[in-house]
Parts: sequence; C-alpha cells; structure tokens
Amino acid sequence: MAEVNMKIRPSFYEGECAIVFSFSFVSASGPVGEAVVYTCEDKKSVTSTLSDSPCREKIAFVKELEITEEYKDASMEKMKHFLSILGINKCIPNTAYKLVNRAEYSSLTITSK
Repeated sequence: MAEVNMKIRPSFYEGECAIVFSFSFVSASGPVGEAVVYTCEDKKSVTSTLSDSPCREKIAFVKELEITEEYKDASMEKMKHFLSILGINKCIPNTAYKLVNRAEYSSLTITSK
C-alpha cells in the first residue's frame, strides 16, 4: 500500500446542523487527492442496548471525492479510520464521483477493527 499523509479541515454549518470535513491527501511526490464529507445524525432513532433512551446514529455523506489510482486504497483507509474514531460507521457515497486516472469508488464500508 502506498504511503500517504492526510490533513483534515473541519467546518460547522449551523443552518444544516452538520460538521463537514475536508480531507487532503499528500504523498512524498505531492498532492494525490481530496474529499469532502458531511456528517450528521440519522433522523430515525436507534435504541441503545445499554439503556432505554433512544440515540441517533451518526452518518457521513461523501460529497466530493477525487483521489489518484495509486493512492486511493491508502487514502480511503485513513479516511474510514478517522470517521470510525468519531463513531461514524455508516458512510453514504455520492454517485457523482470525479474520475481520476479512470478510478472510481462506488461505495464505502466502515468496519470496526
């Protein structure tokens, strides 16, 4: 897997009540990609097994994704790991991805390790 560094710029959109993360990915040779991910809570309640109080599931929406082919796996793993640390286990991809070197990511699955 190619070595890549990730920088994260968080923003808060009060009107949408969403936290937006702008990711940039850089390798030793320079920039290799970017992604923009919106995070929010799912509107349907999920009942916690530890208590009777309902909680809302955190979800992420990939709004923009542009990563070169050579670095896409390493970049996606870093982004998924960051989201899982925040407790976001559901990520819904945007269907209109930009293609870079004819590469396309059509789905994101975040699994806990």
